[in-house]
Amino acid sequence: MAVGTNGFVLNRRKLEEILPHLTYLRINISAGERSRYAQIMASRKSVRPGLPKHRDMVAIKREKNLAVTSPAMV
Repeated sequence: MAVGTNGFVLNRRKLEEILPHLTYLRINISAGERSRYAQIMASRKSVRPGLPKHRDMVAIKREKNLAVTSPAMV
């Protein structure tokens, strides 16, 4: 099972729950800065870019020796 997402609702707990069941997970990063993300997504709310989530993904993969892969995990 593969998933592509903006990762907005993912947190470490949710990643620990879903990663064992996936073969591939991609988090789309539309911008590297909050203000630019809000501009691109035509939103007044600026969210934090996905890098901390990628770090959590890699840590969980290594800690649990999971087969899941992602461009962030290579």
